[in-house]
Amino acid sequence: MVGYMMSLKKYSKQLYAKLNLIQIFKLWGVPTKLHISFTIAVILLFIYFGTLGFIQFIYQTIMIMILMFCLISHEYGHALAAKRYDITTHDIVITPVGGVARIVNLFANPKQEIVIAIAGPLVNIIYFCIGMLLYAFEIPYVHYFVYYFCLINIIMGVFNLIPAYPMDGGRVLRAILTYVTKDKIISHKISIMISQFISVCFIILGFMYNLINVIIIAVLLLVLAQAEKHDKTIYRIKKL
Repeated sequence: MVGYMMSLKKYSKQLYAKLNLIQIFKLWGVPTKLHISFTIAVILLFIYFGTLGFIQFIYQTIMIMILMFCLISHEYGHALAAKRYDITTHDIVITPVGGVARIVNLFANPKQEIVIAIAGPLVNIIYFCIGMLLYAFEIPYVHYFVYYFCLINIIMGVFNLIPAYPMDGGRVLRAILTYVTKDKIISHKISIMISQFISVCFIILGFMYNLINVIIIAVLLLVLAQAEKHDKTIYRIKKL
């Protein structure tokens, strides 16, 4: 009976996950999925854009497509870097607060984690350089979209290098600390503390200069860092 209940619970979780994720395509063996919350948010945005007129609808739709392209490319940067080390990427999930490449056993090797973590922002920096070259030509009708493309990529690339979870910079910090401490558990705890400190600093900065967006992002980082603190995967890897 206990075994049956455990199987039923596991099946329920798998079913719940499937219902909340919508696969849109598969590239290099890695499926890209939209979380149901992201799908609903996009639908609501499209409904709102429709009230602004046809031109604005097309304009805003292109902006969202550019954002999604940059975000998905960033995550595939991680996935392809992982593939170089024969590390499996379960899937890429796009949510309203960003994307995540769900990589199996990422923290097992610090050197590999650094490369995989940096690969995402590197894609954005490369896109930014390409975009700046195109921007210099001042191509009619697409000039502003190229500017937006550059802006999105430089923000995404630099922001993800902040040494705080769940940013890629936080994972790079953890890997570097592993070299210093020679202990994955200690390095994980130290990096979490640094992440929380950085988040608190951003919250204070947000209140000082009345930056609501910064406060919201900082609180989100603080919550996610706390979630990372209780990630049992790290402790399982330590026992291997």
